[in-house]
Amino acid sequence: DGTGSQMCATDGNRAYVLKQNGNVWEHNFGQWNMIDNGTGTRSIVADSGYVYVLKDDGSVWQRAFGQWSKIGNAGSRQMVAAGPRLFTLEQNEDVFEFNPSNWFNKWSKIDNGSQTRMIAADRQGNCYVLKNTGNIFRWLGGMSWDLLDNGTGTDQIAASDGRVYAVKNTGNI
Repeated sequence: DGTGSQMCATDGNRAYVLKQNGNVWEHNFGQWNMIDNGTGTRSIVADSGYVYVLKDDGSVWQRAFGQWSKIGNAGSRQMVAAGPRLFTLEQNEDVFEFNPSNWFNKWSKIDNGSQTRMIAADRQGNCYVLKNTGNIFRWLGGMSWDLLDNGTGTDQIAASDGRVYAVKNTGNI
C-alpha cells in the first residue's frame, strides 16, 4: 500500500520508503517494517547496504546493524549515496564526502561550495556538482574538480553508471 509515500530508495538488497508523516519503512524478506518513527525526516537515500536519512535540522543519520547513529551535524540540505560513500551539500554550499570505511576521518570536505546548487553521484563513487552558473563539475578526488559542461540552461543533474545527465530549461536531457 503506497498511501502517503513521499520518496523511496534501495540499498541493492532492501527497499526503503519515506512516508509523508516522516515514518521510514523497510521492505525485507517479503514484508514491510517501520524502522524510524520519522521525527523531522526530510529525505532518504540508500546504496550498497547503507541507508541514510536527512532530518529537518540538516543532521544526517545512518542505519547499521538495526540501529540509527547520527553521523552528521545540522547543516546539510541535500545528500546522495554512491556505493558505500555519502555526499552532502551543506547550507553554506560546501560539499562533503562521508566514507564509512575510513576509520580515522570519515568526513572530508571536497568542495568549498561557491555557488553549488545541487549534487549527484553514481555507484562508482563519482560525485558531480551543478553550480548556480549552470556549470557541471566531476570530482577527481581531494579538492580537485574537472569541468564537464558549461551548463548553459541546466536546471538539474542526475548520475548513473559513470555518466551524468543534465535536464535543460528547455526540457531536453
